[in-house]
Amino acid sequence: VVDDQPHCDFITPSMINRGRIQLAISSGGASPVLVRNIREKLEAALPQNLSLLADFGASKRSDIKKVMPSVDLRRKFWERFFALPQVDSATTSGELESAYQRLLADEVDDVGSVTWIDFGEDVELLPMKALRYMQEAELVLYSQDCPYAFVDLVRRDAERETYHSHTELAERLVAAREESLRIVVFVSPNSNQHNLLKQRDLHLALATAR
Repeated sequence: VVDDQPHCDFITPSMINRGRIQLAISSGGASPVLVRNIREKLEAALPQNLSLLADFGASKRSDIKKVMPSVDLRRKFWERFFALPQVDSATTSGELESAYQRLLADEVDDVGSVTWIDFGEDVELLPMKALRYMQEAELVLYSQDCPYAFVDLVRRDAERETYHSHTELAERLVAAREESLRIVVFVSPNSNQHNLLKQRDLHLALATAR
């Protein structure tokens, strides 16, 4: 009687299966139709080759550890790998192997970076490119007036820090650059010093450090 809530305390989530990749969606029995709509949207957005990608990643776990002993290097490698257009459209393991070997021959970028992202009032208006950088960030710096909905979308294990002034931000950027961190800075599009802050990435930070 799973569909008879007064006589059941067991909930079955709506499932999306892509081989090793499985997603479960549930409203706790509150709205099955809403859950179905969410599942349909996700199924339309998720690549059909997710199962192939997951199997390939699993087959390379031992191999990549021999080549890259550092967890951070392996993470950055896989981020670059799964972002490749040929990987995104691959239909065979041979195509993935070819992309894997080519990327393995390249030196993994372990250099830090700073990405400036304007926040507004609607988090759903963030472009896909901004979301990609947010998922790659190791440190996120944001002002007190930045809605937390934006900060909450960054990578779960990224450090999150609030800055209270442009001087404090500049000092933190200098320190983070020395650690070769990938940084995302949320800035208000209405800030008077908005354009100055973003000029040549760390121009302000380097000037302050001197």
